[in-house]
Amino acid sequence: RTAFGRHWEELIDLDPTPIGSGCVAQVYHGRLRKKKLERLRLVSTEGAPSTAGTRSMWTAPPSTTGTRGSHHSAGIDVAVKVVHPSVKEQIDLDLTLMSAAARLIDYIPSCEFLAVPTAVAQFHDLLSVQLDLRVEAAALHRFRNNFGLLDGAEQADVTFPTPIIATEDVLVETFEEGFPILAAVEDASVDRRRWIAKQGLRAFLSMLFEVCRTP
Repeated sequence: RTAFGRHWEELIDLDPTPIGSGCVAQVYHGRLRKKKLERLRLVSTEGAPSTAGTRSMWTAPPSTTGTRGSHHSAGIDVAVKVVHPSVKEQIDLDLTLMSAAARLIDYIPSCEFLAVPTAVAQFHDLLSVQLDLRVEAAALHRFRNNFGLLDGAEQADVTFPTPIIATEDVLVETFEEGFPILAAVEDASVDRRRWIAKQGLRAFLSMLFEVCRTP
């Protein structure tokens, strides 16, 4: 409700049972009810922090959705990722305690060279990015772009969910069917296992040496 307004249920049919959960967020399965998301974009600013400005919401460009992830289609399956309630406050408390402990360690003779306060500060910055689902949406969009998955040109051997819309606490993306990698190789032949390993290695090296160096 905070992310998409009081009438969000008119736009997304959401299964209340989570299909996955992690330390920061949990994921639900749902379906978009409308043919277009203009209304969702309009109501998504309701309840958003006024200090967020133009970063209160992330939306994918309509012309870069790809054929499988067209978010102008009615009734498409989506995954809705929601940050756990109060997780940010809990993390802030933990980081405050860590910072205090780091400063105490810094007073110990011969320990200042460890730069523990600096390490804690860097960890804080990294964790803060993980808590903002708009960053994840932008990263998914960039991945799809760099792997050639936009504008219907989905010829890559890997795929990523199509981010549709995101606020700091909620991310709506296309639902991608999948299964654990162990299930794919459990009864596979040696050649099949080699092919799977090769595709995984190619995707990893592409992200490391091509995607990640793109400005």
